[in-house]
Amino acid sequence: MWRRVINVAVRGSRQKITLASDSSKQVTEKKSRLKRVTGFVGRLSRKAVDYLKVLANDYKAVAKDTVTDIREQPIKATIYLSIIGTVGYAFHSNPDYKSFDSKIVQASNDLLELGNIVRNPESDQYVQNVLRWRNEGRLRRWTLVVFCIIWVDNYDKDCALYNSQCKYLKPRLKDFQDRIVDVGFFGRWYYTDKKMIDFDVNPNEYADGIMKTTSPYNLPGSQV
Repeated sequence: MWRRVINVAVRGSRQKITLASDSSKQVTEKKSRLKRVTGFVGRLSRKAVDYLKVLANDYKAVAKDTVTDIREQPIKATIYLSIIGTVGYAFHSNPDYKSFDSKIVQASNDLLELGNIVRNPESDQYVQNVLRWRNEGRLRRWTLVVFCIIWVDNYDKDCALYNSQCKYLKPRLKDFQDRIVDVGFFGRWYYTDKKMIDFDVNPNEYADGIMKTTSPYNLPGSQV
């Protein structure tokens, strides 16, 4: 009986020693992993700092060289800066489709305030065509970074007819110039502005037949 008690006690002490050794191994492994991770982060941060220092020195050298070139060649530098500034402004002021839509609606309102006699037929025809294409969903905007083009497609973009989906029936590049509606550049729409220059001047106002029917001297009871 005493032997059994002693054997049980010995086994228990051995198990405790084994558990203690295992726990110590786990702690050692965790410390080793933490040390490796800390070392990796430290190396990575040092590399990042070194890279940023090299990059800052490169930019500093470029800035010095740029200032030196500007002082040595001011005319050339002025031309380059003007080109860069112009391109940047053109990119920033590149008009969107919403501005074109507002432009056409405003042009239509201006024409509606005039009578048929003084309304420019060319301006009116242009605006009416654009409004029809707009209502049919056929207008498209093609941006080229610094300017954009409004052009008219054959069908609405949501149309699922065969003719609208077949690639052989889509608009071709050689006919694209005939589909251009307007060109937007520097925040302006040049075709619309050109068409609306004399929107309140009818060149046919004094043509034969118009003044005869609109003149107050030709109204009934106006003869003297």
